[in-house]
Amino acid sequence: MSKSVSLSYFYFKAKIGKLFANIISGFVRNKEKRHRLREKLDPLNPQRCVNYLAQHYTAVSPIAESLLASDRTYVWVCWLQGEEQAPQMIRNCLQSVRYYKPEGSEVILITAENYRHYADLPEHIVSKWKAGIITNTHFSDLIRIFLLARHGGYWVDATCLLTSPFPPYFTDSPLFLFRSHGEFAYTLIQSCLIHCEKNHYVMRMWCAAMAAYWEREDRLINYFTLHLMFKALLQKDKHFADEYAKIPAISDEPMHVLLKPMVQGTAYSEELMQRAKESSFMQKLSYKFPAEILNDQSSLAYVLSQPLVVSACENK
Repeated sequence: MSKSVSLSYFYFKAKIGKLFANIISGFVRNKEKRHRLREKLDPLNPQRCVNYLAQHYTAVSPIAESLLASDRTYVWVCWLQGEEQAPQMIRNCLQSVRYYKPEGSEVILITAENYRHYADLPEHIVSKWKAGIITNTHFSDLIRIFLLARHGGYWVDATCLLTSPFPPYFTDSPLFLFRSHGEFAYTLIQSCLIHCEKNHYVMRMWCAAMAAYWEREDRLINYFTLHLMFKALLQKDKHFADEYAKIPAISDEPMHVLLKPMVQGTAYSEELMQRAKESSFMQKLSYKFPAEILNDQSSLAYVLSQPLVVSACENK
């Protein structure tokens, strides 16, 4: 059986298995038990995905070290459509990054027009992105790890609103990623904020594994494939795991003080904003809301979608 046929058959079986899991679990009335059963039966549940990735894509060599001589420190943000096309909330977040960037660093906005100047992405990844096989969201996933492997520095998602400078535990670690919590704890890591030194082994291995994945695959096995590949490498590569063990275990939970109230249409208040500032140096936001929330001028989502004076977000 050819490679393409075997992969198609694998995904076909997974699709049928997921349908079976949904039907069987539908007979369970208790919501929590129903979801647990559905995940257990799903042939592509997170742990099975990790096992699949570990089996097929972790026996790789890290991508080559960068020979760039520059010692400049970069803060990377990505909005592929460009700043002028970004929603106001995204521009607010970008403004906050420029305001709080580490002294002496340079903020680079990565777009569809300039990414090739900074990231050495394999051509098969670029081709699949241009063909629509790789989404913009996942392309951003890949850009961040290839940028950090080559240049190092800081990755900040375009939906991250900074309210104070980066803390020492973030800037002083050779590699730092936050730990995921709550319903997405199974992803282990949060990729919206990353700091790493140029040529870090973990980042170079992560790039190599994702490049190997897209050389063979034509679809994401899971929305969080980037994170699950990280877990697969932890499972199979001792050096990778040893480097990860050096990272302080800090939860991303304090970064989500504003997100849920925004989604729920909660009214803006100075008390809520102050609680967010005291919880973390960054808040993860979203720009996607129903019209009824964004049109409500009292809502938190509406206020944060207006032009923002970033200095007003400072921790007092």
